[in-house]
Amino acid sequence: MFEQIPHDDQEILSLIADLARAVRFCQQGEAFCEGVTFTQFLILDTVAKRGRLKLAELHGILSVEKSTTTRLVNPLVKGGLVARKKHDHDSRAVVLTLTPEGREVHRKVWDCL
Repeated sequence: MFEQIPHDDQEILSLIADLARAVRFCQQGEAFCEGVTFTQFLILDTVAKRGRLKLAELHGILSVEKSTTTRLVNPLVKGGLVARKKHDHDSRAVVLTLTPEGREVHRKVWDCL
C-alpha cells in the first residue's frame, strides 16, 4: 500500500499511524505515571489550569457522558487528589478543585512527561 503513495504522503501517513498508536495508548485505563491514567491526568491538568472547575464543564472538555465523567473523577476524589464541593451559588452544581496532594501529583506527572 505505501509503495504507491508519493514520498511526502508516505511521511504524512506514517505520522498519522504514529498518532493513532499514541491515541490508543492515551485511551488505555492503565496508570502511566504517579499512579494516574492519562485521562485522570487530563482532569488534574484542566482543574489545575482553571483553579475551580464545574463538573458539568468537564463533560464537554472530555467529550464524554455525565456518568462517565463522574466515574472518571471518583477515583481522584477517593485518592485525595481532587476535592468535590457544592457550588457556592448553585446547589445543583458540583465544583472540583485540586487538593495539595493533587497539585503535587500534577507537578510530578508533568516532570514525568
